[in-house]
Amino acid sequence: MAETRDVYREKPLPLKVGILMDMPERINTFAFPAYELVRERFLASGRFERDIQFVTRMVYGAPTGYIQDTIDGYNELCDAGCLVVVGPNHSDNNVALVSTVEQRKVPTVMLGATADNLAEHVFTIPWASIPDDAYVMTSWLKQNGHKRVAMTWDMVWHGLEYVRHFRIATQRAGIEIVADYRFSVFSSDERHEKMKQIAAQHRDLKPDAIVHFGTGNSSVPYARAVREIGWDIPRITNGGFFQANFEYAWVDMEGWVGTSLWDDENETLARWWDIYKARYPEDAVIAYTPEPIALWHDAMSVALEAFILAPIMTPAGVKEGLESIRAMPAAVGGPRQSISFGRYDRRGNKGADVVVLRRCKDGRLHQEGRFQPLV
Repeated sequence: MAETRDVYREKPLPLKVGILMDMPERINTFAFPAYELVRERFLASGRFERDIQFVTRMVYGAPTGYIQDTIDGYNELCDAGCLVVVGPNHSDNNVALVSTVEQRKVPTVMLGATADNLAEHVFTIPWASIPDDAYVMTSWLKQNGHKRVAMTWDMVWHGLEYVRHFRIATQRAGIEIVADYRFSVFSSDERHEKMKQIAAQHRDLKPDAIVHFGTGNSSVPYARAVREIGWDIPRITNGGFFQANFEYAWVDMEGWVGTSLWDDENETLARWWDIYKARYPEDAVIAYTPEPIALWHDAMSVALEAFILAPIMTPAGVKEGLESIRAMPAAVGGPRQSISFGRYDRRGNKGADVVVLRRCKDGRLHQEGRFQPLV
């Protein structure tokens, strides 16, 4: 007699979580270990009875690749049976993917800093936060008495989102933007020479401080341009400051202040840092900075928590599970930060300190302060 299957008695099959990764390989070296460690701890907690399987698609999208690759990767994860997708990370990919997510209806936890990607099936645990960056940076300028600033930014799609919020924030704070220039996001010798030329022109205007809204490929190069012309001025940047965690950026980012996910008083991050270092002691970067692992903890934690809270193991059920998450401790941001969603609430990080301020000094990031209301 042929063996028959019994859906009631067999070992339950693992549930699939899609990972849509669009980051440089240097980021993946700690992102994927962090994801795996979150999965291990989730399964060891005894709160869930089924295994979790990661299905990964590596895509080469914005800014130098094709955004369509990101869309294709998401569709492949949906076709593979993933109940939720974590990623992508670059804000341009985030915004471009929204219509596809709404068609496929597989909930997605996106990680870009943008706030212009929210939709019924799109949840976010943002890598920094464009609106918050603008206000936190303006708060620092005001606290330090800077009233005239020179602003630069770059050509990514979401660059204007930073500037839109910054213009509102500076108007509220009584700060004048005396210069405004938008660089190419692509690397070239010509672009770097242009950066030095613009920095020199802005120096002639005698601003109190300079402000740069950069993505991964303009933040450090602009800092280098400012250094190379010998312009020592108060200077602040957005979430592109993340690169100051790594040795290749230390010389150029010396003296810069930037928004950061890492708050010294966040006990959730401190515990996660200890756990990660014990599990991966060979990871040299994490020996002196926990910021690179903060985001991955929060993003995968909410995706897996959604399985516990889902009424049924379908994409629609996991979406309902995500909507049920309240007051989860966050590794990202200040000590009282938490993560909550709701039926019409898709931006997970809650609190005034979604990002804080740090200063690069002697190759280390020192906490500079937190947001103060722009009264």
